[in-house]
Amino acid sequence: MVAATHHALAAETASGRAYVSRRLADFAARGFVTQRKEGIAITNRDALQRIADEDR
Repeated sequence: MVAATHHALAAETASGRAYVSRRLADFAARGFVTQRKEGIAITNRDALQRIADEDR
């Protein structure tokens, strides 16, 4: 579980909060994460790692 707000994630990644919200919604739709009130649960770490590796 990642306990962070969209605002905090945006600041950490030097992006806007709206961008973080869109990406998280996309990741949730693809089954990579589950958004919960208390934070974000990663449900497919391998898929997220592949995305991170592609962005390098």
